[in-house]
Amino acid sequence: MRHLMLMVVAGACGAAPPAPTIANRQASEPLACTDAVVERLTAVLKDRWGLHALTLRCEAGQFHSAGFFIEAQIAGLRRTGIVDPSGTDLVPFRDEPAAEPFTFITGYRTADLDGDGEDEIIESWRRVPSTAVSLHPDNWLLIRLVTGKRLVRIKGPYVSRYHPELGGCQGTWQLRPRDGVLTIDVAVNVLPGIPPTDCLPAGKHRFSLVGRSLTRALRR
Repeated sequence: MRHLMLMVVAGACGAAPPAPTIANRQASEPLACTDAVVERLTAVLKDRWGLHALTLRCEAGQFHSAGFFIEAQIAGLRRTGIVDPSGTDLVPFRDEPAAEPFTFITGYRTADLDGDGEDEIIESWRRVPSTAVSLHPDNWLLIRLVTGKRLVRIKGPYVSRYHPELGGCQGTWQLRPRDGVLTIDVAVNVLPGIPPTDCLPAGKHRFSLVGRSLTRALRR
């Protein structure tokens, strides 16, 4: 009997450890605005607001806690806010003022621009010409900061800007890591003629978020 008990104990000690739970592995994965997430949040907001038709754009990020910046488009209106993965508000939704004619947002990015561990939202705006005099659209950036339960807007630089038949500038932008934070780097080419005063000088520029303002340095 004693021999049998020793065999049973030895067998138990040699058993393989339990496999890690799937839930723990999923919890560590970063959020992403997949089609399934957009479909689920659309259903949540339709039910909350009593609507039958709305479309969503979203960007995942860290806003006090992990969540999604949401732009809801409802019959020509825009409503923005931030929700957690369940759809609960982190920053309450607010209706946006109407954009100027021929003006719209082409995309959103989330990034920690000031190194505080929470993301800001970078909006890319475009205004297309209302006539055929100029075929060049204007492009600029706008930054949103989460301040308590509000989104604060900071006007960013023009990336492209034109005066029909006079002159203009065109450029590109990208996010780059620098000293532990992300900066907005803009490369600008000034076209022949008289550029608008909104144009940045020709060259490469770096924008850093300090408090509630963007600081600019010309890069050589």
